[in-house]
Amino acid sequence: LSRLVGRLLALSDEDLPWWRVVNSTGRLVPGQELEQAQLLRSEGVTVQDGRVRRAPIGRFSRRSS
Repeated sequence: LSRLVGRLLALSDEDLPWWRVVNSTGRLVPGQELEQAQLLRSEGVTVQDGRVRRAPIGRFSRRSS
């Protein structure tokens, strides 16, 4: 699935929110870390040491299920 997402982002003519895509451990896109971190932080995401640590929603949120 991750390869499919990467391919979709690479081939799409749409302006997709690529910065919201991180790996399963929260690691940012290599070579794009500074820009991606800035964009994520503007959405309320906590980024530290090149990884997403906390997010308002999604896998890295602290909301209980």
